[in-house]
Amino acid sequence: NCDAWELLVSRNQIYARHGRVFTHKALRDYFLSWPWYKPDPKYRESRLSAVEKANASLIYSLEKKRGYLK
Repeated sequence: NCDAWELLVSRNQIYARHGRVFTHKALRDYFLSWPWYKPDPKYRESRLSAVEKANASLIYSLEKKRGYLK
């Protein structure tokens, strides 16, 4: 089973791969530690494929179900 942090990272990795700039310090620091992460101020969620959007939604639902989100 994944804990809250693992699910948060898993969901946000989908966005990070497209360059989302994170304001959440822990996420920003985590992704900046990976050489593939290139923050892009012009990031748009429209860059995500339908599969990526579905995966992010599934992880989000699991986070809510487990009470990890407010």
